[in-house]
Amino acid sequence: MAAEPPWEDAYRRGQRGDFSRDVPAATSDWGAAIAYQRWLAGRGPQPHATPLSGPAKAGSFALGLEATRAAVLQLDGPQVRRIRGWLDGLRPPGTEAHMRGRLVRAWEGWCSATPDSGRAGELGKEARVGGHGLIAVEAQVLRGLHELAEGNVDGGVTSIRRACRMARVEGAPDLEVLSGIALARARRFQGRPQLALRILRTLSPHAPPSWRRWICWEAVLGGARFPGGRDDRSVLGALLRTVDRSETGAGVAAEPRELNAFAAFALEARQAAALLAVRATTDAPKSVAAWLDGQDVELPLQLHGLAFAGRTNEADESCAMLLVRPGKAARRVLARAIPLAQVEYGVDETPASSPTRPRTDAGLAMLAAADGAMTVPDYFEAAYEYTFERALHGSMLNMHVKRMRERLGEAAQLIRESDTLELRPAHTFLLRDPAWEPSIEDRLLSALAQRQGQSASDLAKRLRTPLRTVQRLLSELQVEAGVSQTKEGRSITYAVEDTTFSEPTRSRHFDSVLET
Repeated sequence: MAAEPPWEDAYRRGQRGDFSRDVPAATSDWGAAIAYQRWLAGRGPQPHATPLSGPAKAGSFALGLEATRAAVLQLDGPQVRRIRGWLDGLRPPGTEAHMRGRLVRAWEGWCSATPDSGRAGELGKEARVGGHGLIAVEAQVLRGLHELAEGNVDGGVTSIRRACRMARVEGAPDLEVLSGIALARARRFQGRPQLALRILRTLSPHAPPSWRRWICWEAVLGGARFPGGRDDRSVLGALLRTVDRSETGAGVAAEPRELNAFAAFALEARQAAALLAVRATTDAPKSVAAWLDGQDVELPLQLHGLAFAGRTNEADESCAMLLVRPGKAARRVLARAIPLAQVEYGVDETPASSPTRPRTDAGLAMLAAADGAMTVPDYFEAAYEYTFERALHGSMLNMHVKRMRERLGEAAQLIRESDTLELRPAHTFLLRDPAWEPSIEDRLLSALAQRQGQSASDLAKRLRTPLRTVQRLLSELQVEAGVSQTKEGRSITYAVEDTTFSEPTRSRHFDSVLET
C-alpha cells in the first residue's frame, strides 16, 4: 500500500482543531502545500508566494476544497472567500483540479447568498461524464442547496435526494453526512420539520465534531432543543442566545452583525430573531413582517419547526399569541417567547382563565389586529363567513359579544356603539391566536419526531387525545407523512422515516449532537 501523503494526516488533525503539532518543514512541494493549508486554517503565517510545481498544485486544489468544506462547516463565510481568491490565482493542473476549483467557487456562491444552480448542475454533469464520482456527488448537493436558496424548493429536494443515493453508491461517509444534512435542510424548507429532525438525529452520531454547527442550525430551526453552544461566536451562537432569551426572559439580544455573519443563513437568522422578539422592530424581514403585524397567518415553511417547538403536546395550545397594548397595534409573538413578554411587559398569558372557545378567541384576535373599529357586518362576515342579517343573527351576535367580554375580564373593554365593534385595552396583555393552534396531525408528527418508537396508546396519553383518533391518524400518516410501524409480537410502535435517507456506511460513531 502506498504511503499516505503527509498533508492528509495534517488536514485530519486540522479538522479536529489540532494544528498545534509540528508539521514537517516545507522542504518539498507537499510541504509547501501543507504550509498553505495551515495559513488557510488560520494556524500559521502566510507562506511566501513560491511557485508550486504540478504535484503540489494538484495537492493545493485538493487541500483548498477540503479547507472550503471546513470553513463552510464552521459557518465562516470570509474564510471561504479567502480560499476562493487564493485558488483563483493558481492555474489548475488538469481536469480534476479544475473541477475542484469550480466546487470551491460553487461553495463560495452559496455561502455569499449569490446562488447559481445552473453552474453547479453543469459541473455535476461534467464530473459524471468524466468518471469523477465524488466530485459529481458534491456538485449535486450544491445544485440542490443553490436551488433552495433560489426559492426552487421542489427542485432542491429532487436534486438532494439524488445526491443522497449517489453518495451511498460511492460509499463516501463524509459525502453521505453532507448530503444527509442537505436533505434535512430540504425537508425543513418543505415544511416537514419532523422528517428533518429524524434525519439529523440519525445522522448526528456519524458526524465528526467539525460538522456540529450546521447540524445544530438545522435542528434548532426544525424545533429541537440543543444543549450548549451559547458561547459560540458564529451566527449559530447568536441564534441559540436569541432562543434562550425568548424562553427565559434573560440575556442579551443578538446584534445585527452577529445575525448577518454568514450570508447563507443571514435571512433565516433575522427571521428567527424577529419571531422570537416581543418588541416591534423596523428591520424585520418582509417574509415575516406581515405575520408579526397580524395581517397574515402564513409563515415561510422552513420556519414552522421553530414556531411549533414546545407547544405541540397539549390540545388547544396555541403556538402564537397576540400582544395587545393600549394605543398601539397588536403584535403577534411566538408562544415560546411568553417568558420574555412577561419580563418586558409584566403580562400574563391570557386575560382570563375561562375555558377556551375557538370562535370567541378568533373574534378577539380579529378585533385586536384591526386598525380601529370594525363595522358589525364586516366583522360578522369575517368571523362567521356568511352575510349578517340583523333579524336572523342579532341574538347570535349578542351572545358572541357577551362571551368575548367575559373572556377579556378587566384587561380591555369591548365597545359596541352604533354599528361598530372596537377593542380598547386597559393594559398590555396576551391573547390566544387560534389561527396558530397546531392541528392534531402536527402535534402527532412532532411527538413522533421528538421520540421514535412509540405505541398508539402512548401517543394518545401524551397528546390527551382519544386512542381511536390517534390510530386513525397514524394509518393515514403512513401514506402522507412517512410514518412507519414496527411490530414485535403483539406490540406495534410508530416512527417517522424519510424514505430517501439511510445511515452513512462504514462510518465511525461520535457522540450525538442532539438530545434523544
